[in-house]
Amino acid sequence: MAGVFSAGILLAAMQATQMVATKPEQRACPNGIRIEGTIADPTGALIPGAHVESAAGESTDAGADGRYVLLCVAPVPADITAQATGFGSASSKASGPLGTTVYLDLTLAMAVVQTNVQVEAEAPGLDSDAAGGGNELSQADVARLPDDPDDLLRELQTLAGDAGGDPSATAIVVDGFQNGSAMPPKSSIASVRVSPDSFSAERQNPDWNGGRIEITTKPGSESWHGALIFTGSNSVFNATDPFVLTATPSGKRRYGFEFAGPVIPKRSGFSMALEKRDIDEFNVVNAITLAANGMQTPLREAVAAPQRRWIGSARADTQFSTKDIATLSFSANVKNLANQGVGGLVLPEAGYSSLTSEYDLHFTNIETITANLLHQARVGLSWKRTEQAPASTAPGVQVAGFFTGGGAAAFAKSIAKDGKRDRSCSRPEQSCA
Repeated sequence: MAGVFSAGILLAAMQATQMVATKPEQRACPNGIRIEGTIADPTGALIPGAHVESAAGESTDAGADGRYVLLCVAPVPADITAQATGFGSASSKASGPLGTTVYLDLTLAMAVVQTNVQVEAEAPGLDSDAAGGGNELSQADVARLPDDPDDLLRELQTLAGDAGGDPSATAIVVDGFQNGSAMPPKSSIASVRVSPDSFSAERQNPDWNGGRIEITTKPGSESWHGALIFTGSNSVFNATDPFVLTATPSGKRRYGFEFAGPVIPKRSGFSMALEKRDIDEFNVVNAITLAANGMQTPLREAVAAPQRRWIGSARADTQFSTKDIATLSFSANVKNLANQGVGGLVLPEAGYSSLTSEYDLHFTNIETITANLLHQARVGLSWKRTEQAPASTAPGVQVAGFFTGGGAAAFAKSIAKDGKRDRSCSRPEQSCA
């Protein structure tokens, strides 16, 4: 009997404790309702941090588990809205007796993303991604390219390289002639076609090894104009090579002029350009040689490798009729290079100098027969001469992993008995008897 009485007292005490614990919660919102639930996406995944707000102004954010609680919302029914970044908003109504808790789960749909793309008649810049399928550069595009001929050529080779192949093997075609002596002045370029159709009928073979660059020049201007050119850089602005202890002689100077004008207004004109380029480069020798006492001696030296170039071109064009145009052009490129082949383990005495002269004479006649028929005739004459001479005619000495000295190894078979170079060999890779 006593045991039953004790159990009854314990049960009454637990009910009293529960009533005391629930009374404050119920009294916290006597004139509204408590709303709680979860925020999820269409797949059922919970969305943490979603913002939940009632029409009356009460708001909260969902926790890391995607759950939210609005402690007191009044009056009822209450409009509840939830929203989150990357999702659309969702709304629903919650209703229930005053002072109670209402459970409301909301599902947010993925947000709709809209993108506007404006296509202009002429692109504001060059896009190398379009070069793979062929790209034509207008005069405005060409104007944004570098003025330096070497930098201009590298830019075009990079665009052509996107079509596949070695950029350095890119075929350069100027007014229908391939492998000209030099790039034409940028001011004389009318348009550039980069990587056109490799299987076009106008070419005998596809350009498997590299891309193709077709440059079209424009005729002489109807008004007189010209320009003086001077650009330069000095080695004082360059960092010292980490393999040498002294300043490295590096610099570049380019100067010249361009001049064009009419001979007969609206019938014929001419243009000419001449420039001199002094390029001071260097080769770093990092080898181990033998001193007079036979001891190994490290050798670190910056050897100047200067380049001197003359680049000139002249062009004359005439219009025989409205459908017949003839053009005569001449270009020259003379390069003098010193201390070639030097660097790394190759000592200065194992280098050589090179003098290359290239001249091109081209004649082009374009006749428009009908609207669908065009006849183009081209005749060209090219002349190239290369002279190379070793810095030393002594026997070559090569110690693997240490140094290569003596005479240039490429000229070992081109030295005559009298100690002079055999002039019948115009390139180092040639073999001479």
